[in-house]
Amino acid sequence: MRGGERVEKLFVQSKFAGEYERMMKEESGDEVRFMTQEEIEEVNRKFNDDLQKYTSGTMPIGYRFELGMPSAYLRSAGFDNLPISMRASLLTKKAGDNYHTFDASDLNDLVKAIQKPIAVFKYSKDNMRNLIVDVSHGDKHFLIGVTLNYKSNGSNGIEVNSVSGLFPKESHEWIKWIQDGKTIRIDQKDKVQNLINSLRTNPAESVRIGLDLNRATNILNNFENPALPEENNSQAPGNGGGRANFMVSEERDADYMDAVEKGDAEKAGRMVREAAKRALPETKVVDENGEPQVMYHGTNLTRVNGGKARESVCLFRKAMTITACRSPTISVRKASRRVSILNR
Repeated sequence: MRGGERVEKLFVQSKFAGEYERMMKEESGDEVRFMTQEEIEEVNRKFNDDLQKYTSGTMPIGYRFELGMPSAYLRSAGFDNLPISMRASLLTKKAGDNYHTFDASDLNDLVKAIQKPIAVFKYSKDNMRNLIVDVSHGDKHFLIGVTLNYKSNGSNGIEVNSVSGLFPKESHEWIKWIQDGKTIRIDQKDKVQNLINSLRTNPAESVRIGLDLNRATNILNNFENPALPEENNSQAPGNGGGRANFMVSEERDADYMDAVEKGDAEKAGRMVREAAKRALPETKVVDENGEPQVMYHGTNLTRVNGGKARESVCLFRKAMTITACRSPTISVRKASRRVSILNR
């Protein structure tokens, strides 16, 4: 940013309703407000609904599952304050792997499970973490590999914590990571100890990979987690903090799409402006009237006008370019592209 100037960006992601729940990242990265239990439940419900759509074959191509924002547990394990998301294509690839076959429905409530994993481990790359979470396929808990600070769509993309691997993992394999010194956090010690005890009934696999169950138990008992970051309430929405927590409202989304379908540009534009005010009350990206400046991303969209779609004048070469454009407010592809109204 020029001269160190802080520039806040407002995204209205126009792919599919609810696809992105963007939260702005503060430059300092030190002050955060963690998701409330109510917010976690809402994101979890949305994720479970999306899994049903995926299973039924009605999931749009290119969809990304949203898994919420990092909890204090994840923040202490090296996660930056960026959204956690997962490509639907990754789920297709991993669920179809003959070596790690599982059903998409096994991942129900993954959002809640990720918020407080059983354990978090280092990976060979510094920008990756392996999470063992409390969702399972049979007697195997899922490993969720996450690439931190990943830029979707290359250097011009939006920065996220992106799920890059998931599959059910044999207990003795990841428990050996405790012995190997790869542990970052363990927040369900009793569960881990019970799994260690269960391995004693059939120790052959543990012996085969060099897992010493007594040593693992000793390390587990003496392991100390890194301190949790404290929530800074001044950053909570409504308290003057710069980072907004965006939640998708299906009711508002439906109202917005109704206005789009009827060609009511005035109402749709008003809803976008009101959402922008709620989301970023202190934004410096404003127009000549002091209103939040509408920012468009340069995807080749079409504009609905009197029931006829034609190419929008707001087109750019780079798919994720964010820019101001003096074109009409509505820029969506009817029946396939929708805009989510951000609700706080």
